[in-house]
Amino acid sequence: MSPTAPSMSYVSTLAQVSAETGLFRQSIEEPNKFKSSQSTYKGRGIIQLTGSKDNTGYYNNPGTYKDYADYIGDQSIVSNPDKISHLYFILMNIVLTW
Repeated sequence: MSPTAPSMSYVSTLAQVSAETGLFRQSIEEPNKFKSSQSTYKGRGIIQLTGSKDNTGYYNNPGTYKDYADYIGDQSIVSNPDKISHLYFILMNIVLTW
């Protein structure tokens, strides 16, 4: 019996996660010159959720954080955005993506 090739969905998800996390080394966007890294809802988690821009150009509106919080029924993510970088939510992002 030959092994089954992984579906493109798995391959695509792993490729995106690898790119978003610097080869699985980080789950929070590092500070840099871009406004997204200096924002309340900066990239966090394995899929790097990022909020939406406000009128200053910073990502201080919940955006996808709110969408994700609504989807899993946990609004504490909006009030505590660092929570998304915890291991439980990292794993939930992967499971929900697949």
